[in-house]
Amino acid sequence: KGSPSRSNGASPTHWQQNGGKALLSITISDPEKHGSSSSLTNAFVDFKIETRTELPQFCAKEFFVRRRYRDFVWLRKQLCEHFPGAIVPPLPVVDSLLTDDRFSADFVQRRQAGLELFLRRVVRHDELSTSTDLQMFLEAKVWELQTAKNQTAPSWYSMLFDGPEASLQRVRTSLTRKAPDGAPLERLRAFTNSYTS
Repeated sequence: KGSPSRSNGASPTHWQQNGGKALLSITISDPEKHGSSSSLTNAFVDFKIETRTELPQFCAKEFFVRRRYRDFVWLRKQLCEHFPGAIVPPLPVVDSLLTDDRFSADFVQRRQAGLELFLRRVVRHDELSTSTDLQMFLEAKVWELQTAKNQTAPSWYSMLFDGPEASLQRVRTSLTRKAPDGAPLERLRAFTNSYTS
């Protein structure tokens, strides 16, 4: 089969191993608007993410999904939580919702390029590229991804009433889970432990 189509200037994102042989190739293309312009709260744009891989953990060698910006936000949050010692790349930021129409061709094109850069950096990272959350993001059906997002999202009650102690406990837990040792990390651990007292 030929290489995936690359509309709107999309270029493949690669993760390479074994002497430069590409094992994971991701292309973001075909932005599509859903919902009406009159209802800006329900309208959104999603992107087609095509994946070609030889990695054994994936179910197929070629597949695609459609993802919207909030799905990328979930992926980044999961990567930050599960890899606290790693530098997780940033997502593209909104310039200004007051001056920039989020459905304009320029805005969508900038966002697509930023999301592709984000994924390119994630799949090139030794640890982040092995994430099961990344795998789910790349191959899960919409309802499967939504189920995973619902399981990992804090409830509105806990967000409102847990307070700073619970937030510090979450930080403390994530720091002790999988972070590498180091002086700056030890100072942060000591700070979170002493803060509650």
